[in-house]
Amino acid sequence: MVMITNQNFYYINDDILDLRLKSSYQILSKYDDHEYYYLEFKRSLAKLGECLSHDNVLNRIVNGDLYLILCNSHEAFHQVVKEIYQRAVIELSIPEHKILLLSESADILTEVKQVALKLGKQDIKVKWTRMFEWSSNVFVNHIKRGIPYPKLIDKPFSKAFLNFNRRWRLHRPTLIALLFANNILDRGHVSFGPVEGETWDNIWWLIELQHNQEIKNLLLPRKDEIFKLPPLFLDTDDLEINKVEIEEAVEYLYSDSYFSVVSETNYYDDLPGRFLSEKIFKPVALEHPFVVLSRPNSLKLFRELGYKSFSPYIDETYDSIEDNSERLLAIVKEIKRLSYLNQNELSEFLKGLKEVCDYNYQVLVNKTNFITDLN
Repeated sequence: MVMITNQNFYYINDDILDLRLKSSYQILSKYDDHEYYYLEFKRSLAKLGECLSHDNVLNRIVNGDLYLILCNSHEAFHQVVKEIYQRAVIELSIPEHKILLLSESADILTEVKQVALKLGKQDIKVKWTRMFEWSSNVFVNHIKRGIPYPKLIDKPFSKAFLNFNRRWRLHRPTLIALLFANNILDRGHVSFGPVEGETWDNIWWLIELQHNQEIKNLLLPRKDEIFKLPPLFLDTDDLEINKVEIEEAVEYLYSDSYFSVVSETNYYDDLPGRFLSEKIFKPVALEHPFVVLSRPNSLKLFRELGYKSFSPYIDETYDSIEDNSERLLAIVKEIKRLSYLNQNELSEFLKGLKEVCDYNYQVLVNKTNFITDLN
């Protein structure tokens, strides 16, 4: 492989430009078909021209043998595609075939095709990267050394489910409110507390705006009680820091519950890409079945990677529901059902899903490919 930014690279975070050490993404693929210039960005490429202005880099990309890798590091933003075309293709005259976008969105090619068609341009190259699946693979192979840590033991559990929340993305406070309105919030180990200045006061209008009448009918009678909910902390009261790595300090929470409720990053139509983050692969690594709040067909995508999902022990018909409110209601309905399994039902659940969780663990242990070419 020849990558001229192999030792360090630029990271663009809006108007801030940082020089960073070698990225993990550079480990996941050889990129040995061309010579590449690699950089990472979050949302904006405002500093792209500045990144490419030294050592004749831009001229080599436009007119020579150098190709550009744009890594949307650890994100699944679709809105970046339009900016790539505007700043790289139109303003800097970089040929489309010289640009490779790495994204955590499995559906990023759809956005590329739509933007390219609208602008009368060719498709840029795109790859679907799964950095979080890779980091969980590293955990089970190098920290756990491939030895599974059994969770689904038929024993008493103090809680039915485990649900971590940090940033107040709209589906997360809505979930907490619905769990409370259905009298099942106390059936789970749940983290949900103040972060980034968010409060029920400043998000409630969005909850009402974005959801159907059935959800509003459930929540409005309990509004005052929901507003008085105390912060919910589990392993830490610091919810500002995103803890991507699996920490031993939380493993007991998986042992003390029999399924996870995964509040993924993308749920609504403004973030349309299916994004399988560490939130899904942590339960896989710790052998915990899960229900997931995410984009439609996220479990379908999970299965396409070689894993098994949890039907018929978990009703997963919610995964194919396109309407965001109806999908959320179906998820909460299933959480409620699972939270009140009787002893015989729970024993059957544990016995049936232990085999699935063991299988998924072995798939994760043996994974070697974490990048998919989309075009």
